[in-house]
Amino acid sequence: MEKARETTARRRILASALHEFRAHGFEAASLRTIADRAGVTTGAIYGYFPSKLDLFDAVVKPAGDTLAFLFEHAQEEFCALSAEEQDFPHMLTFAHDVLERLVAILYDNRQVFLVIFKNAAGTPWNNYAQRFVEVEIKGTVQYMESQALQSDASFNKVSEPLMRVLAESYFRDLFTLFCLDSCRESALENMRQLINFYHRGYEALLLGKYDKAVSGTSIQSNQLEVSGNY
Repeated sequence: MEKARETTARRRILASALHEFRAHGFEAASLRTIADRAGVTTGAIYGYFPSKLDLFDAVVKPAGDTLAFLFEHAQEEFCALSAEEQDFPHMLTFAHDVLERLVAILYDNRQVFLVIFKNAAGTPWNNYAQRFVEVEIKGTVQYMESQALQSDASFNKVSEPLMRVLAESYFRDLFTLFCLDSCRESALENMRQLINFYHRGYEALLLGKYDKAVSGTSIQSNQLEVSGNY
């Protein structure tokens, strides 16, 4: 019976903390307010969570880690595919399948992820999206290396600085769409279009389509005038 009461109290604290962190962010959140809403004392909170950061971790870590682990596993899945299954059409289909799984977790835990993306300043979770960026970069490097082994002369490498900029931009845009749209279905459709946009751009980079376009364009220096007055 005592254990059941402790479990119930802990759940009330976590629910109250989620509400408080969402309303005020980590730094401005009040443990006293969390305690009052949960029907416990501030001291009781410390009995479960040694610090406010520990409480924040307890609120966001289960869902946050689940999403990150899913993406990491998806990258491993793709790297394990045969060369034929890693061509661009299959890659796009795979990306859409992974997106649906990510969106399911995001929207099943929407308030938690809104806290992570909008209210985590002052915590390590403020850099949460970087976990996905690093996994994406690692997967892209592995993909380019595997393609290089096939001696495909038409395949270009993307520099790591550009790779990082593109990955950071992609996940920033993806998670911004999530934050802006409370409707799962419309957000998923917008995210699909976002994936198509980035995928086509990356495909053009890797196949050298941009290089060919630029090489066919000539700009004479006397066609441009640059003024020093701003």
